[in-house]
Amino acid sequence: CQRTVSCPNSECNVKVGLSKLLDHLDRGCSFRLGKVSAVKTSTFCTLKEVKDWSYLQTFTFEDTSSCLKVEKSDWLYNVYFVMLATEEECSEYKIEMIVHGYGRDDSSDDPEVSFKFWGKPCSIDVDQKEWVGIKIGQNRMEQILSKEN
Repeated sequence: CQRTVSCPNSECNVKVGLSKLLDHLDRGCSFRLGKVSAVKTSTFCTLKEVKDWSYLQTFTFEDTSSCLKVEKSDWLYNVYFVMLATEEECSEYKIEMIVHGYGRDDSSDDPEVSFKFWGKPCSIDVDQKEWVGIKIGQNRMEQILSKEN
């Protein structure tokens, strides 16, 4: 029996079988989609690439597909890392996400222009309203973007 999951695009109400989700994201969803084949550490996107503040990038690590999702909701910017796996499978991983100005060193000690999340990834099985990630206010995001220029 195949699990049915919701598309990670909050503006898309489609539910598909997990095995068909990547195909839906690639061909049938309105989200801007980027792809990376396999990663351990990577820069997934720069904020300059994000149009209208909705971005979704898929990739595979250890035979598990995942998504990096960036979206703006009113004055708040949200960044989520979502594994296309069960909550139990997600609990076996720890991820680190850092949002910072383009070209900065991830190890920089400048807390005013970077935000970090360390913890387990979100599961595609969990309702999107319960996803945990990085939430950045508009003023702080403007500081990050000003560091990119």
